[in-house]
Amino acid sequence: MITIVVELVVIPVVTAVAVFNIRNDRLAYVASTASAVTTLAYLISTYLFKRLPIVENYIEVAIGGHLEYSFSLGIDGLNVLVLITVLTLLPSIYLYSYEYMKHRVEELGKTLLNLFYGLMLLNTSGIIGVVVSYNVVTFIVFYELVVLTSWALIYFYGYGNRVSVSFTYLAWSLIGSLFIIVGLSSIYVYAGTFQFNVLDTAVLPPWIYYILLIGFGIKMGLFGMHFWLPPAHAEAPTPFSAVLSPLIIGIGGYGVLRFIGPVVNYYELSVIILVLGLASIIYGGLGALLEVDIKRILAYSSISHMGYLALTLSMQDPVFNVMAFSYHYLAHAYAKAILFLSSGILIYSLNIRNIRLVSGILHKYRLCGLGFIVGFLSLAGLPPFAGFISKLLIILTVLKTAPEMPTEFYVLSIAALISMMFTIAYGIRVIKNVVFGSLKPEDIVSIELPLSMRFSLIIIIVMLVITWLIPHILLELLIGVIPI
Repeated sequence: MITIVVELVVIPVVTAVAVFNIRNDRLAYVASTASAVTTLAYLISTYLFKRLPIVENYIEVAIGGHLEYSFSLGIDGLNVLVLITVLTLLPSIYLYSYEYMKHRVEELGKTLLNLFYGLMLLNTSGIIGVVVSYNVVTFIVFYELVVLTSWALIYFYGYGNRVSVSFTYLAWSLIGSLFIIVGLSSIYVYAGTFQFNVLDTAVLPPWIYYILLIGFGIKMGLFGMHFWLPPAHAEAPTPFSAVLSPLIIGIGGYGVLRFIGPVVNYYELSVIILVLGLASIIYGGLGALLEVDIKRILAYSSISHMGYLALTLSMQDPVFNVMAFSYHYLAHAYAKAILFLSSGILIYSLNIRNIRLVSGILHKYRLCGLGFIVGFLSLAGLPPFAGFISKLLIILTVLKTAPEMPTEFYVLSIAALISMMFTIAYGIRVIKNVVFGSLKPEDIVSIELPLSMRFSLIIIIVMLVITWLIPHILLELLIGVIPI
């Protein structure tokens, strides 16, 4: 059998095995970055020219004629844009990471970076595996790989009380995993299969979906299930924060889309998802407005934008909710990554995280200041960046779907749209305090930013502009022809 999808998972795993045995920091960095670029190049050179969906079964097991399992991976309209987002963003994060992490390991008194890059590669493989899994068991296995490697990266390379923060993250993640495992195992009991392709037609009791919603809600950090998220995002090593915030928590939303999406027409379930989304948008926005630590501001912003994803998931339109979810996943990932990487420059060069202690960064590090401006403008939904398209799709989805629902649903939906103003408010606050104004602190000597850091920011800015220009091309990958 000619395989296509499995190589996307295998390439980073094979590289990780090699990197764990490399004792040269720069070589480990080059190998890891090359692996991310190679995985992206492989994606471009293969499946983009194939007809979707692609589903491949690699290992098939039958036990006593009662339990059947196959290691299945696939690409279809639900995961294609999420996969593209992951694989186009990760090379820039790897490229950025070397000088930053070299500085970080010196602070920690560690000697080698191969552990960091090996864990990052395994984490990358886990993220890709979750996205392309086409089987319940495969999905769970890859998700746990993401959890364990994320815990290790925070534990070994995080800031502050990284041991406590990492175990808090691990505990919450495992609780979420437990709910997901119970829910997905229940699907097998009622549907008689682990394969995804029968979920649309399976008749399942509603309580399974409520259990899954709790599990994926924890993974997303939705309001009431978010307590692990601000410290984990704030204290993770910054290159990994750029992975954890937009990519990893976002795949919790992808889990809702994949497993709960087919039955979102249960009105009660839609309302619960909408309420969680609205609460997350408001709570995250208020948290970002009140915080002074730049990484915690971005963490609360992530809670708010997971609320936007929940808003799209609550809408009962099988076309628009997939488009709005997938494009906001992409736009949020690019924008949040550049914001975390820009905040990393403040930490790397000035050792400052408090936005009250720094201003006029545009005078000192112009690309860093530009990164903050572009990132927050995109999150706010302004052109010429991808966030404009994603916010437009969210608004279209709500205005098309909500008027057909009961009055309370419509009111909550409009309230969620109005709450988008929070993003503009906390974005302007950071831009005003950090980017513009008089230069402060004046007595700190400017450090020349490494070329790799600058180049990675430029790449992401370009991607934000390109994805604003070509939404029709990307959206056609989701559903073939967009009926707008």
